[in-house]
Formats: sequence, structure tokens, C-alpha cells
Amino acid sequence: MNPIEQIALAWQALSRTFLQSVRPGLWTPGLVLGGLQLLMLAALSNYAHPWVSWVTVPLLRRIAGEGMLHYPQVLRALPDLYSRCDFVLAAVAGSVLFGAATLLFAARFRRAPPSAGAALREAGRKSASLILVQLPVYALILGLAHALQRALRPGSSGGLTALLYLIGVVSVTGAARALFLYLPAVVVLEGRSAVQALRELPRTWTRGLWGALFLVFVLMLPLVPLQVLFGRGAALEARLGPEVMILLVLAQIVVGVATWFLLSGSATLTYLGAVMDFDEWGGG
Repeated sequence: MNPIEQIALAWQALSRTFLQSVRPGLWTPGLVLGGLQLLMLAALSNYAHPWVSWVTVPLLRRIAGEGMLHYPQVLRALPDLYSRCDFVLAAVAGSVLFGAATLLFAARFRRAPPSAGAALREAGRKSASLILVQLPVYALILGLAHALQRALRPGSSGGLTALLYLIGVVSVTGAARALFLYLPAVVVLEGRSAVQALRELPRTWTRGLWGALFLVFVLMLPLVPLQVLFGRGAALEARLGPEVMILLVLAQIVVGVATWFLLSGSATLTYLGAVMDFDEWGGG
């Protein structure tokens, strides 16, 4: 497929996935991920609670020092603290759950009855490969974002530099995710190991990279306004109090789960239609 055909297929896949959003069973992996994120937010915002303080207090002290343990410093820094912890959660649990979502959507698109329990168990058995094939994504994001931070220093400059930094981070994150978007499908649908799946990268790029770029960047758009609000955290805190940061992170989780659902489904269908022959899965 040429780039235009790939993008057209990706758009159709996104539209079909949106229509599947009325099926509760397909949401199971995304809701599990969202539940873990909510627990993490609750633990960070209530770091002194006896149930979690044995983990959160040493963690916060190690990340940001003793001053972070005094109100309202944790709430002011909550978006950054949550982002750091969510990065690890996404790399581990998120990678496995994306594999489970891929299995569910593949079954649905080939008109087979999807089973959330079976998909989660199968993804669990292949968890090592699913995590390993996504590690390059997070390594690229971490390394390139750090390079942008050092080059632009957005915290010490004006609004234009902060905007350039946001654009750079979004671009880096989107490109990294698109490059490796189909590898969970290669693992769970083709039965490849992590090493074998990584060897298939040229095939996924040749047949579906433009579709992957389209899907990733389109589905990142709903999260951009929240990132802009995070950048104006000081002004929001002055007007609404530091607790507003909890609401912003909560909104990020809700929007993130919805876009994660759409990305996992549309990536699966685009993979079946462009990278792998859909007829092999009994679809039409």
C-alpha cells in the first residue's frame, strides 16, 4: 500500500473501532490499566496514609527530597510525579494489556466471540515478549525527551520555549510509538518471540508505517489541551487551589483510557488489513 492507502485504511480502522466502543467486553484491558492508574493517583495524592506511606514516602523523598513531603508540594508536583510513575506502569502493565486488547479486537473483527479472560491469560503468558518489544519505545522517549529538556530548558524560559518543548515531546513520543505500534500484534497474533518480532520491524514499516503515524498522532490530539493546562499549573493553583491538580490528572486518565482503547483497536485492524492478510483470520 502507498502512504495514502495506508492512511485511508487507518481512518477506516479508527471509525470501525469507534463503533465497537458500545461493547463493554472490549474495554476490559483499558479499564484494568485505568484502574491501576487511579490507584497510583490515589496513592500519590494521599501519600501519608498508613496504607501506602511505607511505599510513597520513601519514593517521594528519593525523587524530590524531604521538602516534597509537606503540603501542598506534592499536589503542586503531582502531574510530574504521576507522569514518572505512569511511564513505568505503561512500559510494564500497559504493554501486556495492549497485547490483550489486540487479541480481543482481532477476535471481534473476525466475528469470533471475544473472551476478555482468555485474552488476558494469553497476554500474561506472553508478557515477557510484549514488554521487551516495547522497551525501545520507552527508551527512545526517555532519551529524546531528556535531550530536548537539556537543549530547550523550558522551565527557565518563556512561553515560546515551553511550546516548542511540548511540540518536541509530542513529536518524539508519537514517532516512537508509531515505529513499534504493530509489534504487540506480531507477538500475540503471529506467535513470535520478542527477538523475532523485532526482526519484523522492516515489514511493519513498509506495509503500515504511514497508517501507524496517522493513528498515533490523531489520537494524541485529545491529550494536548491537558498538557497545556499542566503547563499553566501555577495560575490554576492560584485561582482554584492545589487540589485542582488531582482533577487534571484524573481527566488525563479518563481521556487516556478512551484514546488507548481506540488506538489498540484501530492498530489491530490496520495491522490485519495492511501488515498481515486479514483473510488468514477469517475476516472479510
